[in-house]
Amino acid sequence: MTVRAILTPWQEDAFREVCGVAGAVEAHFHGWSKRVILTADRVFLFPRDHTKVQNLEREAAALEALGTCAHVPRLIARHRDDRISPYPFLELARVAGSPFYEEVYEAAELRVVLDLMEQLGSAIAEWHERSKGDLAPLLRTAFPRPQGILERALHEDPAQLATEAAARLDLPANPRWIDAIVAVQSLSPVLTHGDVHGEQLMADSGTLTGIIDWETAALDNPIRDFNFGEWGLGWYRAHERDFSALRERLWTSYAAGRVSLSLPDWRTVHLFFSLVEAWHCAISDREFSIERRPVALANLVAAQT
Repeated sequence: MTVRAILTPWQEDAFREVCGVAGAVEAHFHGWSKRVILTADRVFLFPRDHTKVQNLEREAAALEALGTCAHVPRLIARHRDDRISPYPFLELARVAGSPFYEEVYEAAELRVVLDLMEQLGSAIAEWHERSKGDLAPLLRTAFPRPQGILERALHEDPAQLATEAAARLDLPANPRWIDAIVAVQSLSPVLTHGDVHGEQLMADSGTLTGIIDWETAALDNPIRDFNFGEWGLGWYRAHERDFSALRERLWTSYAAGRVSLSLPDWRTVHLFFSLVEAWHCAISDREFSIERRPVALANLVAAQT
């Protein structure tokens, strides 16, 4: 799309002068809160409107905090120039590769996806290991999220949750559900991305090159970055029956990067998410969730045995 959808001709002239941009540029509008201008080696992020400025500030703070992480885009500069935009905007180094979109992982062989999970687990471990002491105040403020089963599972009484889940799923309450919820709730907060999914992963010929879009970053439960619920319908259609293998590869790689901690094993994490996913399907009136109920329930039964 044309850059005219973001900048007027006069704004574009100022943008090119201030940011040293020559030649062709490319505009993207995929994000919920940002407009993006791409050059060959840089990315410029503009908030869609005044309500999204704080999201951009949160992203900048996260990129600064994680500046030396291998898979995190490098923040080059913050810009504020009324000749270009009424809002501040960010300049980032462009990450090589392309997003791991639905059409990519739907067509990918399982071995390719498993290899990507292993790389992703290591990358998540690296940014989770970052010190919490010097985080900007904005990152210590929780990113606002709708109340759902995952939010409840991260914050409410485990025994009560297990009782309610059993009634919704028409299954006997399993003590292992409580153990899994307790284990996850007990994890120490870290700086999380908060919205990890395929469109945020940049990959080049099967190699993970970067994780983008840090506007939901916050000090939070580390499990936040392992939620397949963020990945979209294509992910579930292609891989829900493989979630056990995917979580084993993802969490085992992650735990290997955080060896100083006593973390739950991958089976506990898989049971936690299997319970959340089956419960969500049981109460949702969305057509796809209803369609998924048998697979989600089968995953839970397998995970608890």
